[in-house]
Amino acid sequence: MALFKYLEPDRVDVVEHLRIRFAPANGFNDPFECLPDSHLVENSRWQRQNEDDCVREILAADAVQSAIHRRPCHWTEERIRQDHRERYAMRVPELKNLAMEALISARSHLRILCLSQVPPESSEAFLIWGHYTQNHQGIVIEFEPENIWIEGHEPVWGQPHDSGPVSYSKNRPGWDADETGLPRPSRDLVFTKSEHWRYEKEFRLLRFAGTSGLDTRVVDSLVPFPPLALRTITFGVNASHSVKERIFTTCARPELRHVRIREAQIHPDNYELTVLDATSAR
Repeated sequence: MALFKYLEPDRVDVVEHLRIRFAPANGFNDPFECLPDSHLVENSRWQRQNEDDCVREILAADAVQSAIHRRPCHWTEERIRQDHRERYAMRVPELKNLAMEALISARSHLRILCLSQVPPESSEAFLIWGHYTQNHQGIVIEFEPENIWIEGHEPVWGQPHDSGPVSYSKNRPGWDADETGLPRPSRDLVFTKSEHWRYEKEFRLLRFAGTSGLDTRVVDSLVPFPPLALRTITFGVNASHSVKERIFTTCARPELRHVRIREAQIHPDNYELTVLDATSAR
């Protein structure tokens, strides 16, 4: 499994500094990113938990306690619960919107590196080149999937790392249950996107805000990677001499001499890109 990152021309600095950004989930160009559906508010266990919490707060209020002493038959726990259920049923649409607001806020702690399994010479890469490399002026870097830096994102109990391919679906991800049966977001919410994005064949590395290894001095969540994690670099067909020169200069460093430098060229007859070894920054 090859893993590629399509980059705009000004992101040559990823190779120069061997650091790449794990972007906040709430900053992606997909507004549905990492958002499960709002069926949470219709879950019977969650409703019961919400009811218990609300009733407990109401019964603890001084004003309610005074009312109970004055007219105990009108302030029974069962009547309070019944009133809560009736009001809850009427508020479901509102509660769904509130749930979405809370989920949008909660996803801000996620940091994700989005890679593609589509190689730059593939016809499937046309849209990716166009969307992410600024009209083919950028580069594609290939990561070594068996490098310890990639494998280090495999799920490990107690560690805030994870990785996996993205699944594409017509439906938003839903909810799992915790040990008490209450709903919790499923792991799929980070690894599921609308089927409109299927052409990207995405693979993700995941971290969390505040964990070690996230450098925030320049931009949010830069993560260093080892030189041996790089396998190839491919220039877009419109890459400038400046971009090529910077890459050749950088890869002349001893730790990067193993990196194969390539360039995409337009096929003379077909709707195809041909990728060949690049020998100079011409």
